[in-house]
Amino acid sequence: MTIAAIALVAIMALPATAQMRMRGEYGRAPHYAADITKLSGLNLADEQITKLNGLRDVYLSDIKPLQDQMYSKSITLKGMWLEKTPNQEKIAVLQKEIQRLRGKMLEKVAAYRRETLNILTARQQTILEAYKAKRGYSSGKGAGSGRNAQAE
Repeated sequence: MTIAAIALVAIMALPATAQMRMRGEYGRAPHYAADITKLSGLNLADEQITKLNGLRDVYLSDIKPLQDQMYSKSITLKGMWLEKTPNQEKIAVLQKEIQRLRGKMLEKVAAYRRETLNILTARQQTILEAYKAKRGYSSGKGAGSGRNAQAE
């Protein structure tokens, strides 16, 4: 009966998590790139909005292959762990590959955040950091730390 209850809960939760993944909201990973052009209070110029949108589009297209590879390798890794006798050597190799991909993504997000700040004025940067701190996305060290602010 307990197993049936757990299975039922898992089946009911699957569509919700799948929908979150499709919207890009699953886990709000460190590589998440919010559309800061939608934040009120930044008073962005049209030229800044154009540059920020272009930068975000390039960033998202750059990390998409990495995200896909990480997702695929994570599914494979999960399957390897579920085998009757998991091959620890293969698991270790795959875990290192996933870590390498994660490192590449973190390098890309740091570059994206630095470039984003270069587009903003000092006042806009202060407003953005205050917004991020209010939302709990910043460690106060600037754009290279914490998560991007989530646009509402």
